[in-house]
Amino acid sequence: MHLHTGSDGSQKITTPTTTSTQVAFVGNVNSNGTASTPFPTGWSSSRITTGIYTITHNLGSTNYAVVATAIGGNSVVHINSPGSTTFGIIPESVGSTPVGQDTQFYFNLSLA
Repeated sequence: MHLHTGSDGSQKITTPTTTSTQVAFVGNVNSNGTASTPFPTGWSSSRITTGIYTITHNLGSTNYAVVATAIGGNSVVHINSPGSTTFGIIPESVGSTPVGQDTQFYFNLSLA
């Protein structure tokens, strides 16, 4: 799969017919669940409830890895249920009793 960025900043993932190299996508999601950076066509983000977000994609595969980092605050971010069309992001407070919290975050998705 290849990530292409157009002159207007839009991004698109294509699947070549020959062997490709590894590709990564970096996204930034606001605490309200909206995308802070342009996502590829067919991708979206949403806040389900306090501290639970879903990223929807059109990869059609689970052959990827995701890493996420909270921006500001005192949060740890967990990746939940990476699937062929979605994965979850769960930011939690740091402490003896973690609590889900809304926070802006970056994620990095690498295709294998």
